[in-house]
Amino acid sequence: MPITKHEEKMVDLQHQLRENQHDVEEFLSDMQNWETRMRKKDTNLKMEGPVIEAQLPPVRNTLDQKKMRKKKKRTTERVQNKPKRISSYDYLSWDTFDVNKAIEEVDRQKDSSSEYETDEEWDTERKKHLAEEEKEKGNAYFRGGEYDQAIEHYSRGFQLDPTNHLLPANRAMALIKQKKFAAAEVDATTAISLEPLYVKAYMRRASAMVGLTKFELARADYERILNLEPQNKLAKAELEKTEKKSLRRIAIEEVGIESQGDDVVTTTFKQSKSLQRITEKDNRMFQKFVSKSDSLAKSVKPKAVEKLGDSESKQRNALSDAEEGHSSSSVSLATDGTFSESSDDMSGKSVPQTSYHFQSDYKVLKHNKEAFFHYFKRIAPSTFPTLFGEMLDSDILVNILAVFKEFYVPAGDSFEEHLVSLTRVKRFEMTALFLSEREKQLVSNLIAHLKQTSSSREEDINNLGKKYRVL
Repeated sequence: MPITKHEEKMVDLQHQLRENQHDVEEFLSDMQNWETRMRKKDTNLKMEGPVIEAQLPPVRNTLDQKKMRKKKKRTTERVQNKPKRISSYDYLSWDTFDVNKAIEEVDRQKDSSSEYETDEEWDTERKKHLAEEEKEKGNAYFRGGEYDQAIEHYSRGFQLDPTNHLLPANRAMALIKQKKFAAAEVDATTAISLEPLYVKAYMRRASAMVGLTKFELARADYERILNLEPQNKLAKAELEKTEKKSLRRIAIEEVGIESQGDDVVTTTFKQSKSLQRITEKDNRMFQKFVSKSDSLAKSVKPKAVEKLGDSESKQRNALSDAEEGHSSSSVSLATDGTFSESSDDMSGKSVPQTSYHFQSDYKVLKHNKEAFFHYFKRIAPSTFPTLFGEMLDSDILVNILAVFKEFYVPAGDSFEEHLVSLTRVKRFEMTALFLSEREKQLVSNLIAHLKQTSSSREEDINNLGKKYRVL
């Protein structure tokens, strides 16, 4: 039976309705899926917390708009607050007019008024902000030991803000870490010129001076620090150390040798006032702590006189031998002019009880490591803080570490307690800070040996390595 046109239209309409219904269902399904995704994303964002927007410089010309608003506001306030003008013929008002009050009001308006911000001022503030960011980046690299990167960021910051005294001072410290003392001195001086009361800049310039062996200039900087901060313990300790170093470097001019009698040889020296003062102090301390000086000097001086007949050089060496007789029990003069002492004679040398006693013995024993080993082994580690006091410099510390490596390790002797006691000395942190890479490698080897042989916890040994700045 043929389909009529009306029936055909009805079939097409039903088919179209079914297609439209399918499209609506797909649309609603997509909307539902999108809503589900958005809710999940919103939940995740809430769990992550608020988003911190980056602090960007202000948009260009915003300051101009702000200035116009300020100008308009001030103009309105000026009009509103403007006092009513008195007519020239209003004599009654002029009689009650307070001139002083009017002058004070004019002065107050001048003080409260401020000049408008300019583009140059805005640019200056922007550069200061960027310089502060460069400083923080440099500090982060410095704490990580990446001194080249730290110096680069400090330099960028100083180019942006040449008035910031912290940037050259921090760069000076990074240069000191790299042992570039001349450049560090220049940067520290720049920081001082920008901020004459900045104590850290004086401290860093003094450290650079010490590295350049300019002990007198370093001492002057430490004295300035103590003038600014009289209770600065670090400056006091460094000043004492610098004075001892400068004392060792004072040139002594020998102007004559005279012989009086058979057993007496005297030498006259030209000395500075500071050296004479320190020498007198040493002599008083020596008389207090060393009781056998006279007998030892008498036993050594004949040896010096016998050598006088050989040659003039031997005569002077024998004289030095006699002068050093108070700090050794059996002293011999080597061919290179240095003192040596055999390990067999260590039994006659008493265990040091004071810093001065140890220093006197160390001057003689420091060139003979074996003799120093036998001498040092008799010292109780618990006495190190009292024994060294303020006099533990890098030379003494490095010699002690070398003795540990060359004598304690081969003999299987324990030196862990010695390393721990050394860290309790007052000046230890500053001394460890300036150890060279080779000396730090020596400490690393000792720490590695302790990890293999010590019964202590590995955590304690690692903490010990951190105190020596090798871990």
